[in-house]
Amino acid sequence: MYIMTRTDVGRAPMLGQQAQKQLPGWMRLYLKNVDTNYRSYTWLFFIVSAHPTPYSVRSLSSLAEKIAVERGTPRFWWDELRSELRRIRVRREAQDEDFRPLKHWPFVKEVDKRLEDFKPEALKPLLIELLLVNGRVGKYVRYSDPKNWTGPFLSSRLPSWNLGKRFVKEKLPPELSKRVTDSPWYVQEVINAHVANSLWGMANSYYYDNAAFRETVDREEKARAKRPRASDWENKEK
Repeated sequence: MYIMTRTDVGRAPMLGQQAQKQLPGWMRLYLKNVDTNYRSYTWLFFIVSAHPTPYSVRSLSSLAEKIAVERGTPRFWWDELRSELRRIRVRREAQDEDFRPLKHWPFVKEVDKRLEDFKPEALKPLLIELLLVNGRVGKYVRYSDPKNWTGPFLSSRLPSWNLGKRFVKEKLPPELSKRVTDSPWYVQEVINAHVANSLWGMANSYYYDNAAFRETVDREEKARAKRPRASDWENKEK
């Protein structure tokens, strides 16, 4: 499997009182509202639990920006927020047997597992695009150690995410692809991100191991660098 980042769908213990007091006031108010209206936030519980980089999702952009203002980067407060949301979810699941915000998680895993049916050679165009839009691990350190890799930025509808969506549309069996497109939007959000994340891991493994693929990627990158950009044409017109 090529998942590059940890997903956190398990049940966690609630934070200690001291940790709770450290949360900024706006976050405590936000969590109180989520707790009160928990059924309206099924999408939030699912994305924060299952998305490889939840802070990159557009529907959470305003929240991520507030977190960034507090600590300079979304990731620093994200663990605290995720822990509190897990605490709320676990309690509400115990109180409300019909509340199952993670019920789609097995489907995400089912789609992700389908990647094991594909060899890198069969996905070369997608893999090349992923490497060129995200850069590749060890670009300046030739054939760097894969254990040091980190995944791409999986912002909604940006190139990496769209390539995950493209795989779902073009490579999955039609019935499975339709199940994805018929799923709630937040499930599609997570599935496309997981697929893109896994494909990026596959692409880097293939780049690391296969000299011919390295040459193809490097050649394509050089060719694209020589192509005139739109701004270059605009300047010539002036």
